[in-house]
Amino acid sequence: MKKIYGLILKTLLLVFIGLTVTGCEGADLFVGTTDISTNNHWRFTARRANGQQTLTRSLNQEDLRNFTVNSTIESGEMFLILSQGGSRQTINLGGGEMTLSADDIGLDEFEPGSIRMQLDFVEARGATVYIRWR
Repeated sequence: MKKIYGLILKTLLLVFIGLTVTGCEGADLFVGTTDISTNNHWRFTARRANGQQTLTRSLNQEDLRNFTVNSTIESGEMFLILSQGGSRQTINLGGGEMTLSADDIGLDEFEPGSIRMQLDFVEARGATVYIRWR
């Protein structure tokens, strides 16, 4: 039994040392996250985030008009990328506390239908994004 615990402890130590030495570069890392999506909103929070989260939803014309983004971030970078067919919009959410409407984002080129929402985090801390469309 002691051998098994010793092996587990050594393995965890090696993984910890490996992550510390590499700095988790290139790896998705999410600590203290909450990811909630319903038929009318998407809320994502993280104490620390490095990587991507995606959600695809079908939005009608009214949903596109009501589309709003509220975000806060303590440090690091955070982007929202909206894509549909050949249309793509990238919004930098790394400016502290922000509230953006559909007009601010520029959803004119998007049509009712399936839209992919992707959140990209780069060494983000204290990140919260609340996207509402109804």
